[in-house]
Amino acid sequence: MGGGVRADPAPQPAGDDILNHISPIPHSTVPDPKSSILFVCLGNICRSPLAEGIFLHAARQRSVADRFTVDSCGTGGWHVGERPDKRARAVAKKNGVELPSLARTLDAPRDFERFHWIIPMDRQNKADLLDAGAPKDRTRLFRSFDPALASAPESDIEVPDPYWGGDDGFDQVFRMISDACEGMLAELGT
Repeated sequence: MGGGVRADPAPQPAGDDILNHISPIPHSTVPDPKSSILFVCLGNICRSPLAEGIFLHAARQRSVADRFTVDSCGTGGWHVGERPDKRARAVAKKNGVELPSLARTLDAPRDFERFHWIIPMDRQNKADLLDAGAPKDRTRLFRSFDPALASAPESDIEVPDPYWGGDDGFDQVFRMISDACEGMLAELGT
């Protein structure tokens, strides 16, 4: 229900008395805009679905998953409607992580309104997002949340695309994303 109000489940009288039966939505049920996160990569079948799944898994382990709205997308539309790459699914399964989404493409500017954090995996994704109108102050390379990389230049904190490589690339990317998820959760105060 929009407008910041919730109707009581009891039958409502007609006329002016209806205003006495509307109560504000409790603060705890209003989503915090700073808790909405969109992970972005090129095709939305490797890195960003892994980031979405790992972040949700880590948030569940901390019992804070209900504080977040999380999604992923790609800057390109080649894989729209597809499940994540089989190697991404395999590394996720091996680590007890579920990958819940199907590939979709960026929906600019709607995604920039829906999500507080716009989190690209590499500098090209970031440039594409900024060109599409993403707010610069809320668009941040994902590995910048990894505390071990706090002073590293952007060229050193990209999540490489494992698509063209072997299974070991997915293992490496999984570890990078896991570290960034833990840092992001810590920075967001969980």
